[in-house]
Amino acid sequence: MTGEPPEEPAVTAAVQIEGLRKSFGVNLVLDGIDLSVASHEVICLIGASGSGKSTLLRCINLLEPIDAGRILLWGQDITQPGIDQNWVRRNVGIVFQAFNLFPHMTVLQNVTLAPIRVLGTAGWIVAGLIIGYMGVESTAVPIRVAAVSSILMAIYSLTLPHTPPLRSAHGFKLSNIFPPEAFRLFKDRNFTVFVLASFLICIPLQFYYTFTNPFLNEIGVQNAAGKMTMGQMSELLFMVTLPWFFRRLGVKYTLMLGMLAWVLRYVCFGTGNSSNLVWLLYLGIVLHGICYDFFFVTGQVYVDQKAPSALRAAAQGLITFITYGIGMFIGSWICGRVVDFYVKSSPAGGVLHDWRSIWMVPAIASAVVFLFFWIGFRNEERASTENAALPNLPGRAKA
Repeated sequence: MTGEPPEEPAVTAAVQIEGLRKSFGVNLVLDGIDLSVASHEVICLIGASGSGKSTLLRCINLLEPIDAGRILLWGQDITQPGIDQNWVRRNVGIVFQAFNLFPHMTVLQNVTLAPIRVLGTAGWIVAGLIIGYMGVESTAVPIRVAAVSSILMAIYSLTLPHTPPLRSAHGFKLSNIFPPEAFRLFKDRNFTVFVLASFLICIPLQFYYTFTNPFLNEIGVQNAAGKMTMGQMSELLFMVTLPWFFRRLGVKYTLMLGMLAWVLRYVCFGTGNSSNLVWLLYLGIVLHGICYDFFFVTGQVYVDQKAPSALRAAAQGLITFITYGIGMFIGSWICGRVVDFYVKSSPAGGVLHDWRSIWMVPAIASAVVFLFFWIGFRNEERASTENAALPNLPGRAKA
């Protein structure tokens, strides 16, 4: 426990728990728990794996809502409506069991990794704004700048800390990257449906990545590269709101909301124009935040939930290979064929495209994947997701 108790009123317990009840679906985890912890007192919770020890700690930190009872921190009921959760968490320290830290990094470096990662998205935004402002997106200048930047990045990478791979007594094997145990996850129906949907949705995704900028320039949108950065801006915004949706909608409907946004995005592109319906184009760009965060980020969380801790990195790598590797490779080939199929000549002899027909192809494809996932993915109750490894125990947490 951290922080100091308030001067008034005087209290004798730092934490007081009265009649705490907590269930996950029909699984009763905590039943009428009473506990009092005095300031500077050390308490150890001992019990079988899955008996609810970690769940109790998460309830004290307000990471889990309780069903009944109350929790008092320095004499204040922190389970009452309207409580300031930030104040509670400033006064309750918790170390997570599966903290997923990088072993070659310090705690400070691990904690600051996420803000640094956000700088990558910020760099994407800055690059788009600069290219749009300079008006060089229809030239080879961006490609040349990217080539030089890549060389500089490669040189800079040589200055980073040395992190060699773990040595293997038998040398390198493909199983080191994709261990056979990771493929056992496909025995789970929902996981298989999720992987297939992720693979299939990456095929129409390549239409957005490859042809949005040429499309906007061809129909006369000014500063197209700069306007496309609205997609990265919305990505940052919806990343903040994602936990709220995830807790209320669950895995299935959060993923479905992401896929539905893909359908709407392509419909917006197919029906918008550069004059009175330009707002549809802007809406389609902004939907990128929902498309990416609600599907890919939620998907990463789902894989972490399904994979054992020792296989999480391998499982994430396998999914990345299937989606960003195979899926986008096939998508690149298909979207090029589709765009070439809808080429038409302008009155001046130039080359134009039937963009409405082009964008309807990924819209329909995304809708089909949406329906496939909706029908094939069985809605998992939170209890079954969090207690899958402990079906015969009363609790879900390991501590």
